[in-house]
Amino acid sequence: MITTLYSSLATSLTDEDYIGARLFPKLSGTQYGEIAVTQSVTSGDTLTIPFSTTTSGTSMFLCGDDATPASAEFDAGNLLQLVGCTATIDGTAVADGASIAAYQDGKLRDLVLTFTGSLTVGFIGQNGAGAGFWEGQLLSHQFTISSVVQDPVIYDSGSIYYQLQRGTSLGADITSITLGAWTDNLDGSYSLVGDGSFQPLTILSTTVGKWYEVKVDVDSLSGGTLKLQADGGASISSLTTGANTVVFKATTATVSIGRDAGTITVTISGITSKLLPDSTLILYNFSASDWSQYTLQRNIVHDAGTVALGWLSNNLVVNGAFDADTDWTKGTGWTISGGTASSDGSQVGASDLSQASIVDNSSVYLHGVTVTGVTAGGVKQLSGGALGASLTADGVHAEIITASSSGLGGAQADATFVGSVDNVTIRHLIEVV
Repeated sequence: MITTLYSSLATSLTDEDYIGARLFPKLSGTQYGEIAVTQSVTSGDTLTIPFSTTTSGTSMFLCGDDATPASAEFDAGNLLQLVGCTATIDGTAVADGASIAAYQDGKLRDLVLTFTGSLTVGFIGQNGAGAGFWEGQLLSHQFTISSVVQDPVIYDSGSIYYQLQRGTSLGADITSITLGAWTDNLDGSYSLVGDGSFQPLTILSTTVGKWYEVKVDVDSLSGGTLKLQADGGASISSLTTGANTVVFKATTATVSIGRDAGTITVTISGITSKLLPDSTLILYNFSASDWSQYTLQRNIVHDAGTVALGWLSNNLVVNGAFDADTDWTKGTGWTISGGTASSDGSQVGASDLSQASIVDNSSVYLHGVTVTGVTAGGVKQLSGGALGASLTADGVHAEIITASSSGLGGAQADATFVGSVDNVTIRHLIEVV
């Protein structure tokens, strides 16, 4: 797996350098996390938020509630003011008006908010409709409440996205089946044949206000539709043929699976039901594209040296091996054929080979490319408006580039470049210092 992910780097990353993988959410715009069960904090309790940011303009990173918030407000990375808390960044105390622009350099930083009074923490990352919002890669969250440390890690799910804390898990399966009119097939599956009435298979006893994750495989379904439902038949989510994952907040004492419409014949299996920890962040206004897979890696080699430790995203480029003449915008002189992109020298100036919406302004990226068949000129790796070194000879290259604007990623031929590129990769890099 690792060889495949990083095959285009100048030096292959080895298994011993690979540490682990996680999914990270990116907070931006109206995205925020609501804590599954509000946390009561007092003076001296802390919230640690390790993340990398590309914040520009005024934004708010806030926790608490609208009545008694605790917040840190930033303007282009510089701290404007603190409310209801004090702050440290990487162990150094910062005050209102502190200049912390280095906070934007693509490195992993710990923002620690220490509460100066008692409040109820109900959300992280926003301050209600119409206010500023934080923008950045949220790696984790960690409460220290009454001297009890809760260490963070990130997970995701199919329908509603959420973030757990490291050292915790969803725990044991708490499914408890009451058959009703259903048949237990004694192989882990359950069936209902030709039913047109309300005949639920009760699977779980719940506590109102808690969050749960239910997984179920619908092996076969005909004659109607199926749903996960609360007491009385109110729908929580429809269930379709195949694997289903549903995350929900309980509103009644039990949850069941039952007919939604029609006269159904159905077989289901693989039922698991788990409770989410109270400190879980339920992420709102997210979709699958807002999550990125990152790997924690030692000894990330690039042309100018080595990054000792960092998080690397998956390749953000589509069709970087040029298996087809698709996905790329080709400037003058560029063509795609036979598994490479080639520049024939017909361009009269710099000419881009690019994909849109690849990079974010001020974020740091590890670019990789294989250059072959060079007979004239040079080609540079492109990261927004920023460019790497001019590559004038055949070889495999990896460069770290800070994007100077949001948008395009790829390569740029100079006015005379004749040659080809292949194995183009662009991965967001968050250095751990």
